[in-house]
Amino acid sequence: MLKKDKPELSDASNFIRYFNGLRISVAEDDGYLFQFYPDDMEMIMYYKYETTGSTTKAQTSYSFIMGSGNAHIGQYQYQRGSSFNSNVFTLNNAGGNDKLYTQAMGGPSIGVKIPESTITDIKKLITDKKAGIISAKIRIYTDPSWNNKNYAKPREFTLLRRYVNPDNSSAPTKVRGNFTNDLLKLAGVPGYTIFKAYNLDDNPAYYDFVVTQSIKEMVEEGSKDSTDKTEFKYFKIDLGSFLENSDRTSLAGYKFTSTPFNTSRAVFVGTEAGNPNRVRLWVTYGTK
Repeated sequence: MLKKDKPELSDASNFIRYFNGLRISVAEDDGYLFQFYPDDMEMIMYYKYETTGSTTKAQTSYSFIMGSGNAHIGQYQYQRGSSFNSNVFTLNNAGGNDKLYTQAMGGPSIGVKIPESTITDIKKLITDKKAGIISAKIRIYTDPSWNNKNYAKPREFTLLRRYVNPDNSSAPTKVRGNFTNDLLKLAGVPGYTIFKAYNLDDNPAYYDFVVTQSIKEMVEEGSKDSTDKTEFKYFKIDLGSFLENSDRTSLAGYKFTSTPFNTSRAVFVGTEAGNPNRVRLWVTYGTK
C-alpha cells in the first residue's frame, strides 16, 4: 500500500480528499453487474506493505463497512447493437410481434391489448348462455430459441393497466397507468399474487397473469365500481416487482418498482399465427 504512513492517510479529513470510494464492476462485456445488498455485506481488502529494515513485505487486511452510512451509486451503461434495435423497436401495433424481447433496467416491456372482437365474443357468451366469469388470465410462454443458461427464468413481474378516461378522451395525457383492480381488491388475500410461473427449470416456461376482475369489468354489467368511469383494455408487463412502503405494510405505489435495478431478461412468444404458445387470454366461465 503505497500511501501507508503518508500524510494522505494521517487523519480522516486528508483521507476523504484522497480516497473517494470503491468502484466494483464486471470485466466482461456481456452481462450485468452482480446483485448484492450493501447494508448486509463487508468488503475485506488484503494487501502487503514494506517496513523499514525488512526485506519482506508485511501482510494485513482492512475491512470496508458498506452500510447505509455510506453513499451508494450504481452506474449502468448500455451498448446495444443494431440487431437489438431492429428486433425490439420494430413494433407491429396492429397484429403484434412474433417475439417479445423483454429486459429490465431500461429495456423493453410487454404490451398486451385485448382485441375488441374478443371483448364482443365474451359479452355475447355472457348474454346467450347466461355465463359468469370464474377466472381470466393472460398466458405468455418463453420462446424456445431463448435458452440462455447464463440467465435464469424471470421470477418477478409487474402488471399495470393502461386506461382511457372517457370524460377527457381528447387530452394528451388521456393514457395513464395504474394497478389493476385485481391487485387493488385482492392484494390483502393470503397467498395472492398477480402471476404464477410454471416449468421454470425447462424451456418453454410459461406465466399466467391474473386479470379476472379486469375482464369482468369489461364485459359484465355491475362488475365495476359506479364511481370508476375509466375504460381499459391494455396491460403492461415489466420485469421486476412492486416495492413496499418503508414499514412494509402496503405497496408504495404503481410507479415504485424494482425494474430499474432488476437484472432479468427473456424472450417470449408473441402473437405468431399458428403457434400454440402465442400470447392468449384464457377465460374460465360457468353457466346455470
